[in-house]
Amino acid sequence: MFTLYMKWEAQRKLAPDDIQFILTPREALEMASIFYELDYLEYDYQRNPLRRNSVPKRRQGVHHRHAAQPYKRKQRSEYDGLYDEVKWNLEHGWMVGVNTREKWDKFRNPFSFDDDSNLIYDCFMDTYSESFQREVRGIYEYSLNEHQGRKPPPTIKMHYSDAPIQHAQAAKTINNKAAGRLLAAGGIYNGNIEGFHQTAEQLGGDAPAGYDEVMDNKGLLITAASVAAGLTMGRMRFPELEELEHFGARGTVSGRPFDPEKAGGPIEDLTTDGVNITHDGIAIVEKHTSRFGEDSGNEFMISRLKKIADGEIPHEQVDLNYYAHECREYQRYCNLGWETGAPADKLEAHELWNNTHTATLEDYKLKGEVEDLYHPDAPLW
Repeated sequence: MFTLYMKWEAQRKLAPDDIQFILTPREALEMASIFYELDYLEYDYQRNPLRRNSVPKRRQGVHHRHAAQPYKRKQRSEYDGLYDEVKWNLEHGWMVGVNTREKWDKFRNPFSFDDDSNLIYDCFMDTYSESFQREVRGIYEYSLNEHQGRKPPPTIKMHYSDAPIQHAQAAKTINNKAAGRLLAAGGIYNGNIEGFHQTAEQLGGDAPAGYDEVMDNKGLLITAASVAAGLTMGRMRFPELEELEHFGARGTVSGRPFDPEKAGGPIEDLTTDGVNITHDGIAIVEKHTSRFGEDSGNEFMISRLKKIADGEIPHEQVDLNYYAHECREYQRYCNLGWETGAPADKLEAHELWNNTHTATLEDYKLKGEVEDLYHPDAPLW
């Protein structure tokens, strides 16, 4: 079970082997908001953890992560001292979150033991203060000394191919207007308006009405634009279509409609500050983008990333944007059960891409324009 420890508690209670299961500060805060009471209004003055310099109390009856809604911080303009204190302590290593009952995961567990049983820190795609790593290493050294210096065995690393595959549409009927609108866009893009219209009819419900709504209002304009552009689905923009009513949400930065419940995780406040372009990360970018088929723009950017990693050219902001975006988008795909490949159904594949792509743009506060992710010299079509 997930457990919060103050640093001095972790030194006494954690075995050396447990250190690899310490979560990133971001992941630990998310889990703490489920399993612990982070609302300071639930405490009287004497029992407030802020006064006692201790972890918050556990929420009653919450034994797994889906048993309760996570606590959400109050509005930024409002005081929320306990939540902010827990967040600060986690980010600086004065408090740690641990779950030894789940398999090690490179996205959630920044510490691991190499083949020589040395403790390694690799906080994938996240940048935290030096204090976090330093304090956790201090916890490890203390625990190691308490256990006569016996180092743990190498970390058993999880392979995503072993994870259960989740299909976003497996248990949902999509016979609504939103599906009809998506089918209309797919019909326009694929040059098969009649075929996609027939699919909308087969779905029934409000799908045909959604399809006709797009065609009646915007169809000719979108058709002309898409045929003239000749772009890949990943770079097509339908400004007129985006003005229509949509279901789900619209990105506050990108302005793109998407379903945040199917984006592979919540929107995070991420930055490219401190991101290092490495060959391991580039391998992930290549693995992720390969699912979309041949793409000269992606090939150009990956070539630039390799030159940057080899020290041949300096990076530009667009390189960091592209690298961080693709790695984060890959993480979201994995969270949804798609380590490789994509749904065979083109509509589902596009919906999967749109939700994860838009959420990742929001993570890094990018508008999603071509120049945000692709170097000016990149061949785009």
